[in-house]
Amino acid sequence: MPETPGPSEFGLTHAGGVVFRRAGNTLQYLLVSAKGNPDHWVLPKGHIQQGETPEAAATREVYEETGVVARIQAPVGELEFHTSIETVRALFFLMEYVSMKGSSEGRRLRWCSYDEGDRLLTFEDSRKMLRDGHVICLGLA
Repeated sequence: MPETPGPSEFGLTHAGGVVFRRAGNTLQYLLVSAKGNPDHWVLPKGHIQQGETPEAAATREVYEETGVVARIQAPVGELEFHTSIETVRALFFLMEYVSMKGSSEGRRLRWCSYDEGDRLLTFEDSRKMLRDGHVICLGLA
């Protein structure tokens, strides 16, 4: 029986989400403090495990990092960056908030407007994912 594709077969190492919710007529986006530096605001993401699809990894990582259950709406895009120990190639999905069910690994969470998220996100590639997700989100409305 063929094995479910793993990260190397996708060429990806990580997956994450641009998570949104509607607050009246306003869209809000979910940011989380970075694990390595809690002063940095990032989008939730994490490693794709062996045998896991990027979609499953994104859903799992959003939940593990934030306690938020979210449903994938559309792919947003990929980003790549290098750390001191690895090259990260991440696929992000636009994800709609469904419910809050768990803890957030002790990280700070913040729901914010698009403009506030654009200001708060530490890294330019995260701001690009937010911008691209926001454009998709506006098209869904």
